[in-house]
Amino acid sequence: MPGIMDQPHTITGEHPKTSQPTSQPAAIGFRNILMATDFSKCSDRALRYAIGIAHRYGAALHLFHWVDPTAYKFVGTDALEAARDSAWRQIQQLDTDLVVKGLLRTIQDKVLVEYGELSKILPRVVTERAVDLIVIGTHGRTGWKKLILGSVAERIFRQASCPVLTVGPNVTRSRVKDDGPHDILFPTDFSSQSEAAGHYAFSLAKKYGSRLTLLHVLEHASEKILDERDRLLLAKTSLRELANVHEAAMENTDCLVKSGTPAESILKTATQKRADLIVLGVRARQGLSDRLMWPNAYRIVCESSCPVLSVRISEPCLTRRGRIGQDDKEQVKVMPPTNPQPREN
Repeated sequence: MPGIMDQPHTITGEHPKTSQPTSQPAAIGFRNILMATDFSKCSDRALRYAIGIAHRYGAALHLFHWVDPTAYKFVGTDALEAARDSAWRQIQQLDTDLVVKGLLRTIQDKVLVEYGELSKILPRVVTERAVDLIVIGTHGRTGWKKLILGSVAERIFRQASCPVLTVGPNVTRSRVKDDGPHDILFPTDFSSQSEAAGHYAFSLAKKYGSRLTLLHVLEHASEKILDERDRLLLAKTSLRELANVHEAAMENTDCLVKSGTPAESILKTATQKRADLIVLGVRARQGLSDRLMWPNAYRIVCESSCPVLSVRISEPCLTRRGRIGQDDKEQVKVMPPTNPQPREN
């Protein structure tokens, strides 16, 4: 019989509201936002963005914390249960503080604590809660610090099947949090994942009347079928066609083509354009190509001066509603917290 260390477990709670606002119709909207928190200052900054977006879209806010059982593998189940109960008390206190401060007025808020294998828990939570946006904060660790300390934010960034808004340590642009982005940067390589991200970029630009910059980066190649001038012309034509397909207002849309490495060019352009948001298309994990691509994507997230909305195109993303394996269903156990603290409405 599997032990406590082998199964995902759930602790849930919610604080219902008497009324909810209705969001303005938009081509793309958010109804359920999952705020993944580790109770750090980085998560607290990201939480402000999640609250701002929830207010504007009339979305429910799900506060989520994950306890990694591998950290307690050699100290027994008592330590894991103590960590679970401590996390439950922390997330309850966080939720209560937000309510007392009036930050969640008109927002339906729910809390969720889980421990188990994140690769199984995250898809289930996204499905069961109909999550259409995850918000996370990252410390931006790189090199040996990330190797030793790990990065839950990066794991969520890599594994989530729905769009993820990541707030890195260098973020100084706050319009996404306050009143929506004024300037959006959309880097594209004209792939299917960029096409999926483009729907979000153009939809958000239309909703907020944002200036939209379309960027294509020509990477330096040793063998070129087309010379540099032809490649530049072809890329510019493709960007204009992309804008026309989405009926973007050309007076509010810039089309840029730059040469260099993607991460450096995207970060530099975001700074030059004073972007409030980068919308980035990322692909599902694909073996070796995944290991080569993800460091660049995560570098953009960690070094960007504005939040990054990453959009992935994958089979789980297209079919996540109501799709959960039988094995996962059998493993899920809902567990009450130890000595739960009731909260009056």
